[in-house]
Amino acid sequence: MLNNAVGGIAPNFTLDYANALLSRGSLSTALNPTTDLATAGQASFAWDDNSLEGNANGTDKAMVLVYNASKKESMYILDGAIRTAGSQT
Repeated sequence: MLNNAVGGIAPNFTLDYANALLSRGSLSTALNPTTDLATAGQASFAWDDNSLEGNANGTDKAMVLVYNASKKESMYILDGAIRTAGSQT
């Protein structure tokens, strides 16, 4: 996180959300991930099924995180939709 997403000079640090890393490992990442925040109070995530590539499996589960910077609130789902579903709301 410090190497990729935190910038600025103390005490005015900034966070580059696009480069924030939630986890790290050898599991194949989501393919073509997208988000949609158009519906109030709802966040939708989508990705392409790449369960036949590398070490990905169709039963892998999504882990998603939403952070509202203005309210300084977050919500996460650790046991999300499976990789072949292609979306999580």
